[in-house]
Amino acid sequence: MVASIDVGATEPPLISKTIGAQLEETVAAHPDREAFVVAHQGVRQTWTEFDARDCDCFKPEDKQRILAVIKEMPGFEEDVREVRDYGELPANARAYIEAIESYTGLPVRTISVGPARSEVI
Repeated sequence: MVASIDVGATEPPLISKTIGAQLEETVAAHPDREAFVVAHQGVRQTWTEFDARDCDCFKPEDKQRILAVIKEMPGFEEDVREVRDYGELPANARAYIEAIESYTGLPVRTISVGPARSEVI
């Protein structure tokens, strides 16, 4: 077990990196891979484009000071597009949502299970 600055000891351990350090690593490893896509707005950016983007979410000088909390969790292979009830989600999907709720202290109210607006829980 490794001590975490934010939530105490965890298993698997959290990775303690600043957001800036993680972004730089990701840009170096995957410069031409898509960083994010907003399909309905026609927005697609690679990691390099995202890194160069003028973002007002934090000051440039804070980029190396803000600590990202990255927790690796098990994934799932099941198709969830037809799921409309939280209890029908795979256990690992529910664990992921519960981790978000626990960390933020806020309830997750909408869970997208596919690209269509109707594919939500």
